[in-house]
Amino acid sequence: MIKPKDFQNVNQKYIQLLIENGIEESIHLDYKKKLGLNAEIAKDLSSFANTDGGNIIYGIKEKNNKPKEIVLIQGNNIREKIDQIASFGVDPPLNVRILPIDITLESEKGQIFLVYIPKSYPKIHQAKKKDKYYKRTEFTSTPMFDSEIKLAFEIAYESHKRIQEFKDKRIEILLKNQSFVEFLGNSKIIIHLIPETSLHPSIHYDLQVFEENYSSSLRPMNCYNPVMKWYGEGLLVSCKNNNPKPSTYIFLYNDGIIESVESQLIQPTIAKNKNKEYPLKIKRCNFFNFSIYFG
Repeated sequence: MIKPKDFQNVNQKYIQLLIENGIEESIHLDYKKKLGLNAEIAKDLSSFANTDGGNIIYGIKEKNNKPKEIVLIQGNNIREKIDQIASFGVDPPLNVRILPIDITLESEKGQIFLVYIPKSYPKIHQAKKKDKYYKRTEFTSTPMFDSEIKLAFEIAYESHKRIQEFKDKRIEILLKNQSFVEFLGNSKIIIHLIPETSLHPSIHYDLQVFEENYSSSLRPMNCYNPVMKWYGEGLLVSCKNNNPKPSTYIFLYNDGIIESVESQLIQPTIAKNKNKEYPLKIKRCNFFNFSIYFG
């Protein structure tokens, strides 16, 4: 699978090597001689997203599922067209990445297009014009069975439920000031980053490798003096600054979830009038929770 981080290595020579080596189509790769109808493009894009993600290369003629030759894609605004179909021809919309590849064939110049479709399952996408859900098999896109669609929606609901339960539990603990550190201050900004993989009980990351190579990237909000500490559940990076108690931290769980909390940026405001102090008559924000679920 060619991911966006590898796009810089993809050029005409790379495509020629796919052909010379006979790299076969698979559950992650499809060759298309031309774009085809919008409904077909939406079907193919959604099928990859509903399975395990992958690439479609528009501009390669195949035979027996193997690439044979480059066929330049004709037309204007091809990249925009594919993006529009991913956004409006699929429900919910897909966020695909598209790489135009410059090609020179003897005296003819043009482009072919590599599309990267990320995995979305258990969230599933419908090809709107065909009014169906598709999945990617070894060499083609086929409609999903009703039982598969039902199971996907059940898993998606269960995933959302588990994420909400995790957030609710963590917020309750944090508001009671019973988390990994005893905070200075009661008001809190709480940010959760929750990867899809964290929902799988078998997923655990080697955080020792992260500490050795990427520890400088894990810096709490409003912090200039981070301190690391290991817990059974993961890696804590807290920050006292000039205060006796920590005011902010980031916790990286073994399953990839990141929790970031800050307790000083949002505080009750005191107004002064003729040497008297009194709380401003405004509704105080006790905490702010911002959660991202990503694949």
